[in-house]
Amino acid sequence: MILAYPGRVVEASARVYRRTWRGSVISTFLNPVLFLLAMGVGLGKLVDAGAGDATLEVAYLTFLAPGLLASTAMTTAAGDASFPVMAGIKWRKTYEAVLATPIGVADIVAGHLGWIALRLTFVTLVYAAVMTVFGATTVVEGLLAVPPAVLACNGDAAKELAVFERAFVRYCEIQAALGAVIPEAYFSH
Repeated sequence: MILAYPGRVVEASARVYRRTWRGSVISTFLNPVLFLLAMGVGLGKLVDAGAGDATLEVAYLTFLAPGLLASTAMTTAAGDASFPVMAGIKWRKTYEAVLATPIGVADIVAGHLGWIALRLTFVTLVYAAVMTVFGATTVVEGLLAVPPAVLACNGDAAKELAVFERAFVRYCEIQAALGAVIPEAYFSH
């Protein structure tokens, strides 16, 4: 597999995202920040105040923020590995157009995972910065939280993409059995 082909898929995804990024601002950034503000700061004051003799060694905001970082990354990875792939296979047929070029299915999967990794890195860096602004973590701790979140969530996205890849190959096999003209590149792995 030549690295240039997956790079072209990453480039195409970046070009599309350059025009469509506004649609993901609420789900990717605003929703988690508002949740951090409401649950971490608002509810956190009540939890930190406590009742009785119990004392907490860690502030509730500090406890909650890394979990919200991970859930934001997981939601972003799942979203980027599901709808755009299904739309490219079933509705928009962009993968059929891509496969008419020298790019194969493995290149598409590698490129899409590369794009998801780039997007996850950006999302988790922004969220780590927000955590730092809220005082939930230090800059170093926030930066150290980014690689595990990106790797874990990209691994989960890879499992989801493997299912879609197999479904796409099966779809092409069925179309070929029905007599549709399908380029041989669809079946290359």
